[in-house]
Amino acid sequence: MSKISREPLADPLAQIELDFHAQALGAQALGEATSLKSLLIEREKTLGIGLEGSLAGQIESAMAHARTMIESPVCPIVAVLGMLNAGKSSLVATFLSASKGSGAERVLIGSANTEGTHRFVLWLPESWRSNSVIWGFLSKRLTEVFGCEPEELAESPEQAAEQYNDLSMRQVLDASGRLVTRGALEVPLVASDPQLDRLGIALMDCPDVQTGLMSGWHSESDPSRTTRLDELSMAASQARFVVLERSALVCSAYIVVLPANAMHDQTVSRLLKMLEAKMPHVQRILAVNRVPRKYDSLEISHEMRTLYGFSNPSRIYMAYHFEGPQRREKLQCVPGEISDRNDAHLPAFYRIDRDPVPQPPAPVDDAAWMLRLGEQLQGNALLSDAIDSSLTNLKIAMVRGLQTARDWISESNDRLASVHRIIAQACLDFSLDPEGSASQPKIRLQASRQVVEQIAESLERTAPWWAKPGRWMQRLAQASKDSVGYATSWMKMPTWMIDRGNTVGQWARTRLQRGEGGKVVTADVLVDALAKSDRAGILGLDQRGIQRERIRAACQQAIERFQAESSTQLDPEQVDRLTAKLWERMPMGKRILSGVAPAGILFAPLLAVIMIPLDFGGSSVLVFASLKELLFASAAGFGLMLATGDGMPQLAESESAWQQLSDLVAVVTDQLGLVRKSASDPTEVTLGPAVRKLAPSTIGANRQPTVCIQGIPSSERSSQVPAWESLSIGLDRLQQTHQQTSRSPAARSGQGEVD
Repeated sequence: MSKISREPLADPLAQIELDFHAQALGAQALGEATSLKSLLIEREKTLGIGLEGSLAGQIESAMAHARTMIESPVCPIVAVLGMLNAGKSSLVATFLSASKGSGAERVLIGSANTEGTHRFVLWLPESWRSNSVIWGFLSKRLTEVFGCEPEELAESPEQAAEQYNDLSMRQVLDASGRLVTRGALEVPLVASDPQLDRLGIALMDCPDVQTGLMSGWHSESDPSRTTRLDELSMAASQARFVVLERSALVCSAYIVVLPANAMHDQTVSRLLKMLEAKMPHVQRILAVNRVPRKYDSLEISHEMRTLYGFSNPSRIYMAYHFEGPQRREKLQCVPGEISDRNDAHLPAFYRIDRDPVPQPPAPVDDAAWMLRLGEQLQGNALLSDAIDSSLTNLKIAMVRGLQTARDWISESNDRLASVHRIIAQACLDFSLDPEGSASQPKIRLQASRQVVEQIAESLERTAPWWAKPGRWMQRLAQASKDSVGYATSWMKMPTWMIDRGNTVGQWARTRLQRGEGGKVVTADVLVDALAKSDRAGILGLDQRGIQRERIRAACQQAIERFQAESSTQLDPEQVDRLTAKLWERMPMGKRILSGVAPAGILFAPLLAVIMIPLDFGGSSVLVFASLKELLFASAAGFGLMLATGDGMPQLAESESAWQQLSDLVAVVTDQLGLVRKSASDPTEVTLGPAVRKLAPSTIGANRQPTVCIQGIPSSERSSQVPAWESLSIGLDRLQQTHQQTSRSPAARSGQGEVD
């Protein structure tokens, strides 16, 4: 592949990478997740998906692989992999120099465990080692894929054999230059051989997928029962398969070697499917070794096509078993590269997937021998296949990412709607008047500072001449401003009356703490209410931790904002009629106490409401109580029966309470970092048999910039993101451009400057 033909691919790929990472990608439509990448990462964090299952990571890897392939020089690597004792290393040796101390002698060949290949060994054309561009690219690529720098294969055949068979752990430098511990399997070996220069390809000798450690023991009573050795062997095989999957990305073609007696082994299908998934468009070549001499080529060809035609193998080869005194009786004439090696028994593979299929002992056409494979595989074509595979995998990953992101947008919008309902339900639960019936529930008033001050002012305004509560009003106003004030510095009065007044005030506070005569709501109570309403666990409040503390802090801020900014009041005329009636009902016997006792009786519970934060460390709280609970009950505690209700003016406090509920929901929403529901689409709550919509808040919106809840957008997201359509179109155009450039005359001939 020439530089000219690949140059048009670089810019479109760069744009795709930019669109995937771009933080400006539909920011308003997506909320806090402002790119496809960040949206996928948000989903993975919310659902607890690790790095191995990260779709964002898979797309990143696919883009990096595509970029690497596009920038790659022409240096195709053909992987030789397959079954245990299939003859993979023997096949590799047939391509290497046969002279004394040459490459072939450094290849470990044998069937014993001490003769097995347990490492990835990359054999390069010797000229590639002296080419700084190619060697620099390959060494960097190996380090990226295997996670550490490659190791040189020793020149000595004995030392090389030890390296081939090595299973030890060692300290190596990883891709970032850190010292890490790795098994020998993950440390690739690199060697070169001049014979490969003629072929123009590199060969990667891969370790067996199986380990050869299976005990083969099975219980007669329980055939599925395995030994500890079996379990260890399966774990080791899986570890090898994982590394093999990673190494597959380095290669531009694969030769899968299997012995004839394992043609039906499921491991072969597993290998082929893995290779197709990793690099779908590269050549997958099948090589059947050790075929018994009683079978002819046509039988093996037919069987292999039947078994593995699904994988569309580009070529199928076979080699007869060559042990015994008549090891070459079926092959009367083999290439000189093999026949000249009298001291080495190497397989002679020939092609059997093209008509007419060779029928030894009849002569085999020279072009059919696998030894001619390097002359038949064009480096440009192999690299083009690798690029095509990388772009296909990128498109598959990106399409999955786009669909997953759209699904997550829908799911996160549903979660957001649930959170709005959870907030409203939690606030409603402690707003309900316990005296209301199930069929006719009532909302209880929140004794905010505005409401308390309004009642106090009304009491002062409607008080008769003999009950001048001016100084009480001053104390109450001061307490309202300071939140805590000083409860013991009430106006001077006779000692017995101070004691009596303190008793009433403390009595009111104690009842509130017990949940009698009202409900005190702290930040912790609000968090517990949210957790109770959150049956799906969206808020993450099931366990104590950072998330719960974050939401608790937001709830405390919401309470403080509500107390400071709530402006909801009762109808002043109705309040005045009620307080005037209260003064009127004050027993005559109490009026003669210099006007102090009546004021103390009525103002003490109001002051108690304002002083209740003292019992919670000074933090703001919410007190839900009706006017009857605020005034009548405390009067009863002083020995006055004012709460009979007969003849008392009716106060329409439910609408004010409903507005307070709507305001509280709004500020909690703000402090959790969420955008409030619009007036055209308010949150609905179930109140008895009816469904009612919350009112627009009278408190101005002031949303916190950070959402407190993982996986919840601040506002509803749109699934229509124009930049995502550009991603899909860009990927299609990238593939089309590659197909056009790969078919150009320059690309087919290999002319042009090599990257």
